Amino acid sequence: MEARWDCVTGACWRHHWLALVKCMLTGKVDIARLAAAYAWVIVRNHPFVDGNKRVALVACRVFLRLNGYDLFASAEEKYGIFMDIASGKVSEEQLTDWIRRRLVPAS
Repeated sequence: MEARWDCVTGACWRHHWLALVKCMLTGKVDIARLAAAYAWVIVRNHPFVDGNKRVALVACRVFLRLNGYDLFASAEEKYGIFMDIASGKVSEEQLTDWIRRRLVPAS
């Protein structure tokens, strides 16, 4: 899979940093916001020739799993939300809320 690595690393780290700063300003870590930051920026910036939505979902879930959480959502729900992000129908805040409602402890 060919990628524009400058876009992947730069956009992800910049976006993650901004989300982390928001968390620091509120005094609490918002795992859903940070996971959404990774997913949203990958889908919207198209760093890969193909597979951006799939990579975004994997990045989101890996981040959540590394922090003791996972998503409880059907394949259809995940497909729908990531297609809506790609088409511009879902904002990062809406994705954050969607993730937050589906967070479960990792097993």
